[in-house]
Amino acid sequence: MSKYCTGFVRYTFTRDLGEEFKDWPEKGVHFNDIDIERTDKDLIAVVDMLGEEVNGYSSELKVVEIPDGIDWYISEYDGMETIEENHRSWL
Repeated sequence: MSKYCTGFVRYTFTRDLGEEFKDWPEKGVHFNDIDIERTDKDLIAVVDMLGEEVNGYSSELKVVEIPDGIDWYISEYDGMETIEENHRSWL
């Protein structure tokens, strides 16, 4: 089984940038959780451990198990991620 975590994306800054800033800060000053692989074992462990406490204002994280042998991908629309099985289609 593959495990996958889905949720809301936000930026976290590693230093205080004040109330607002005009230019995007240099590399190494921000962390984007979209950069974490959704199959990351630490991410899955945290979501499993915290349960609903991991959710925020507009997030609802879940760990789902995907059966072995299923070819899947992440479908994303407007920040909402969905796990879907790959399939073929013709016009």
